[in-house]
Amino acid sequence: MTGIKQIWKMALLTVALAMMAMAQPNVAYTVSGTITATVATGACTQSGTGCVVMPVNSQVQTVTWQAAYPVPSIATLSFEGTVDGVNWYAVAVSPPGSAAATRLTTAAGAGIWYMNASGLSFVRVRCSSYTSGSIAITGKRSSAVALVD
Repeated sequence: MTGIKQIWKMALLTVALAMMAMAQPNVAYTVSGTITATVATGACTQSGTGCVVMPVNSQVQTVTWQAAYPVPSIATLSFEGTVDGVNWYAVAVSPPGSAAATRLTTAAGAGIWYMNASGLSFVRVRCSSYTSGSIAITGKRSSAVALVD
């Protein structure tokens, strides 16, 4: 009889752990892309040659963006967000360790930036001006609140 009780305890524990795992917010997500062209604001609704788009949900507080390219000023990157998936607006970002006054909506150089994504449906990095080469963009979602406000 004790063997059956042990099996039931293990089964209940397994079910409880599975339910706890399913209840965790779906936050961990990374998106990557390569930008090789300029794209107009309305033409960039999914990742392509001119932008990298990331979906966000109610558990996502911050998106960390990284841009890497060999020449510092081959492009200007615009940071944007949308609630309805149609109308995109500039969203301020901050480099790590910067003062609250160091907020920007565009960048012309490689780096890392934190974006407050709370309440948005999608965020993106869009190439608003371009000279040459390719820009590797990586975005990572987090439920942690970055000090960008």
